[in-house]
Amino acid sequence: KVTFEGKEYTDTKTEVIPATGHAYGAPVWKWNDDFTASATFTCANDDSHVETVNATVTNEVTTEATCEADGVRTYTAKVTFEGKEYTDTKTEVIPATGHAYGEPVWSWTDGFKATATFTCANDTTHVENVDATVTSAVTTPAACETTGVRTYTAKVTFEDKEYTSSKTEIIPAAGHTLTAVAEVPATCETAGVKAHWKCEVCGKLFSDVEGKTETTLEKLAIPATGHAYGAPVWKWNDDFTASAT
Repeated sequence: KVTFEGKEYTDTKTEVIPATGHAYGAPVWKWNDDFTASATFTCANDDSHVETVNATVTNEVTTEATCEADGVRTYTAKVTFEGKEYTDTKTEVIPATGHAYGEPVWSWTDGFKATATFTCANDTTHVENVDATVTSAVTTPAACETTGVRTYTAKVTFEDKEYTSSKTEIIPAAGHTLTAVAEVPATCETAGVKAHWKCEVCGKLFSDVEGKTETTLEKLAIPATGHAYGAPVWKWNDDFTASAT
């Protein structure tokens, strides 16, 4: 602009101002419920310039879950934008597995006491020992000559479930309870019985007090002697009648 002889004159010339270029900084990350992700870049020079890039997402277990503690799974989102790599992470809780106790291992003592040992399948260092309540019953009674059986039953309740185990013990044969039976002599018309022993429990008969030789009434019988009439004794009456005895 000039003023010459009271008149104003103007002229113009232009100069190019170079474009500033985008100024994208760190992205804003968006994670979805299904663990997909996207990164949104906004230009600092013009916030109407926005670029959204879908991420590649990988995951790994970064803290293993245990029986009693939660674990962690880490998702990593990665995008490459304008030659630069950007990443973001998000974590997911892996619930504690809880114990996985199966059937117990039983341990019996000589005194018929019992313990049930439970081992966690998820972590074998987790072991629980539970003392059992033990009851017993004669399941097969012993007889004079045969053994019987006593059954012991161990019972525990663990994590609201009942477990049982059993063990048996032999009951020795009781042996015979013998009572002497005196001889019954034979008579002329009836058989007698030899002296012997009788078991008061099973009723068996024995010819010896040790109860080793079993017998029967037939073998113990003493035959009737039968009559042995000799010469008669005569009796005469006054009227000369007579009888012979």
